[in-house]
Amino acid sequence: MNTHGLDTLEQVQHLGETLGKTMEHAREETAQSLENAASTVRSTAAQGINALDNLAEGTAGRLDSTAMYVRRYHPVDAMQSAMQRNPGVTLCLGIAAGFFAGCSLRRAR
Repeated sequence: MNTHGLDTLEQVQHLGETLGKTMEHAREETAQSLENAASTVRSTAAQGINALDNLAEGTAGRLDSTAMYVRRYHPVDAMQSAMQRNPGVTLCLGIAAGFFAGCSLRRAR
């Protein structure tokens, strides 16, 4: 493999690592914001009427559930699962990606 190919591979690996870190950071921030919203709803409802308290508790519970889902959801795992369920589509996408990568590397020379 030539140095251009190695540089490209390193760039793709670095991009993958950066994307993974960015997604993890965004998931954590989203989950934290949802938990903060749930806490705010609870504290506001504590000052209100019982009917609002019940409504607020339901809303806060749903926000907490959504935060838990965001923390547990891993897009890479979901993508791998989808690829395993649809191997034909995955193969076609891989062939297309390889074709376009090959074309772009040829043009870069």
